[in-house]
Amino acid sequence: GRARRSRTEAMRVLMIRHGRVDMPWAKKYNAKEYDLAWQHYDDCDILPVTGHMEIPREAKVYVSSFKRTHQTAEQYLGVKEYTVLSDLLDEVPLRSFADVKLRLHRRWLDVLGRIQWYLPLKRQPERRKATRKRADRLIDYLEAQGDGNYVLVMHGFYMRTLGAMFRKRGYRVRNRRIFTVPNLCTVEAVKERKE
Repeated sequence: GRARRSRTEAMRVLMIRHGRVDMPWAKKYNAKEYDLAWQHYDDCDILPVTGHMEIPREAKVYVSSFKRTHQTAEQYLGVKEYTVLSDLLDEVPLRSFADVKLRLHRRWLDVLGRIQWYLPLKRQPERRKATRKRADRLIDYLEAQGDGNYVLVMHGFYMRTLGAMFRKRGYRVRNRRIFTVPNLCTVEAVKERKE
């Protein structure tokens, strides 16, 4: 009879944004305060996750170097074993757009910093071209592991770039995010093996 088709004859990558971080943001910051707030954010724990998401038992789970992704993998996915991919999976860093002493609304500071990333301007530690190259390297890394199920517990801004790069490389991307990326949001990228 005909051979049964393997369930892993595809690359299936599930991207999950980490849980909500337990940090109260101020409404306004000057440049120095804003940069310090982001440093503090990186050190904070996530709020307890009450829900649970089932993933395939054989799935390989990857997290960034930030503990909010580790805690999300443990609490939301219920896994204790995962691999840290710091260079490939860390969030795109964000800093204030200029050394301003005037306090501005935090959302404006976010937007202006990300515009600098896009343009690109050197004040941002990583710019759009470098982020896209990093996303490409991450996809190369996953593809080198072979077909199967992969779970990336990651960050919102980088998830948007990675979703776009998966699509560019021939993956079907479900629930792709272009603007907002809520906590625990999931995006799936699938590429069937050509036979």
